[in-house]
Order: sequence, then C-alpha cells, then structure tokens
Amino acid sequence: MRRSVMALVLVPVLGPLLGGCGDAPPTPTATTTSTATATATPSPTGLPTDYSFTLTTTCYCLDAGTPVRVTVRGGEVTAATYLRDATGRGTARAGAPAPPGRQLTLAEVVAQAERTDAASVDVDWPQGQTWPDEVRIDESARVADDEVAYTVSDVTVLEAS
Repeated sequence: MRRSVMALVLVPVLGPLLGGCGDAPPTPTATTTSTATATATPSPTGLPTDYSFTLTTTCYCLDAGTPVRVTVRGGEVTAATYLRDATGRGTARAGAPAPPGRQLTLAEVVAQAERTDAASVDVDWPQGQTWPDEVRIDESARVADDEVAYTVSDVTVLEAS
C-alpha cells in the first residue's frame, strides 16, 4: 500500500519536470534571415547542406552535456552518435545512436536562436558566421528547470554527396 501511495504522489510531481526530456526535437518557430554565404553549397538560409558538427545539449535531461556528433547530408540528419559516455545519471554510451531530440541540424539550431515565443533567448553568434555557437532558452520565467541550451562546435563542411 505504501508503494502505491508513493507512486501516486511522485508521478504528478515528477511528470512535468521530466516532460522536457522527450525524444522529439524542438519545433522550429522561425527561419533564418542570414545573408552570409558558407564555404560549400549553401542552402537557402546560407547554411551548408552537407556537414558534420558536435552538438551539446544542456538541460535537465538524462544525457545533458553529453556531446553528439551529427552528420547532415542534403540538409537532413543521416547520423548522430554520442561522443562519450554520459556522466552522472545518464545512460548514453560513446558510439551509440543519439535519440531524435539530439539530432538537430544547424538550421534547427538557428530556428531556436530566432524564437520569439520563449521567456528569454540568449545567443552567442559570431559576426559573419551563419550559425550560432550557443543558444540558451528559458521557456517560461515562471517555471524552474525548463531551460535548455544548445552548443555548436567543430563544424566541418563535407563534400557534396
């Protein structure tokens, strides 16, 4: 009986806290307006269409802070694998496929940087670069632990396939 009561108490409390850790990538709500050109064949947004990069997502999620190497061909993610084992409570293992929520393209990171529906969006975007280095989002000023950050590094433009 005690376990049933504990479950009834914990599920409503923990459910909303863990709800932001799903596998679905965030829905882009804006498009880039950059006019800068990339060193490879650019997409309409000025981003390369074939590239790989390291994406580190910081949030209140099990794999928070575990870098993922993302490969994009033709503007679509073709591979995304963890670069190292997760620390702490996470179960991610180096070389394992990352879940869909960690498989963002640079265009999706740009869309997150240009959001207007969040309480705050802070962006580190080097001048002349067509993608940001980091995007920090606070969905609601009235909710704790809903923040998420995306860090982009080691971008390599690939030969068109």
